[in-house]
Amino acid sequence: MKLTPTAALHLLLFTLIAAVAELTAFAQEIRVKTGVSGDIGIEDQVASKINRYLREFKDVVVTDTNANLELKILVLEVTIGKSDTLITYALSAVVTETLTEAERRALLRVYPNATASLREYFQGRSLYADHRLYLINPENLDAKCRLIAETLDSQYIEPIRKVIEQARRRKRKSTETP
Repeated sequence: MKLTPTAALHLLLFTLIAAVAELTAFAQEIRVKTGVSGDIGIEDQVASKINRYLREFKDVVVTDTNANLELKILVLEVTIGKSDTLITYALSAVVTETLTEAERRALLRVYPNATASLREYFQGRSLYADHRLYLINPENLDAKCRLIAETLDSQYIEPIRKVIEQARRRKRKSTETP
């Protein structure tokens, strides 16, 4: 089976997440960094809504450092006419997965014969995961921000959560068995 470069990176990242979960004996949180830029006024609203919804999810911490995932958003007002009547928002959302220092060390444990160039390549690297473009009716901004957070949770955070939970169960089993 031949993998595309993106699929190979995702497979590698999933392997690393599993290794890190085993090695760290289960981080209690999944760290997500958000960044919103764009038209003044709307960017603060979007950032506030997205961060609020992300904080509602189990094991998720919104942070500026050592993030597992990063959500980068560009939001612009789309207007028409001389009066600049607002008709919609255009929102571009990009998800990247970051190799933390712990994941990089796990990579080197999983692949001890990795070349120096491979070690350097993954130093502080963010891997592209997804991009979506939304056209949002201004009255639906809150609902769309919730949808963006839920999509991030179901497609990217939940798989990490499952790996961590599996590692916790294995750890409990190994400590319970005499």
